[in-house]
Amino acid sequence: MLSLKRQRGFTIIELMIAILLGMLMMAGVLQFILSTNQTYALNDDVSRIQENGRIALDILSKDLQRAGHPPLTSPPTSINMFLEQCTSDANGNTRPCTNDGGGTTSDRLSVQYSLPPTVTTDCQGTAVTAGDTIVNVYTIQTNSGISSLYCRGYNVSTASFISNAAPLVDGIDNFQVLYKVEDGATAQYKSASALSSSDHINISAARIGVLVSSGLAQGSAESKTRSYNLLSSGLATYPNDSHPRRIYTTTVQFNNYF
Repeated sequence: MLSLKRQRGFTIIELMIAILLGMLMMAGVLQFILSTNQTYALNDDVSRIQENGRIALDILSKDLQRAGHPPLTSPPTSINMFLEQCTSDANGNTRPCTNDGGGTTSDRLSVQYSLPPTVTTDCQGTAVTAGDTIVNVYTIQTNSGISSLYCRGYNVSTASFISNAAPLVDGIDNFQVLYKVEDGATAQYKSASALSSSDHINISAARIGVLVSSGLAQGSAESKTRSYNLLSSGLATYPNDSHPRRIYTTTVQFNNYF
């Protein structure tokens, strides 16, 4: 028969130590789960950023390659790659010309061309009459705290807008364009506001830069102030911000330049 002295339970101190060790183990597991979730969310943001940047540059590059269609004769006497004048059209609409936003404000890009046989719509997919001269107008607009690349079609042939502005790609926080002007043996990149009236005929390429986030309302990175300089436009600062961002750039050579 067992002695009553050997049938003892745990002391309060032993229970407290056991509970403490259990809590420490649970805290470690919880920290691991939170860290894993944060890493997953951050990786998801980075994937979204890469996808948004790739799609935006692909859309803009393909449209710029059509700029000035049909090809000009050589030597050219005029070039209509961009709608340059913002004066009112025949219907009283202000024409959506290419514009330098100034500083870190996003630019506006208006790509003009006569529809080639393989293209029958504007940038939103709205049907346009074959042979008409259209302008796809690209801007950055913000809705519910999310900045997106927007586009709106304008028909030069009918002097009317084709559609209302609509978002194409979310998460495009800033958009800058520089234009390569070739004049004899020299070549330099200029902003839209720096182009002279004689420069437009000598534009052979465009350098596009986009500042891209995930396009989600809430970011997954550490909340802090972040600053970016897109195509030397100046330092754009986002205070107390939890959105990771990336800068993507590309240069598009115009097919219709001689």
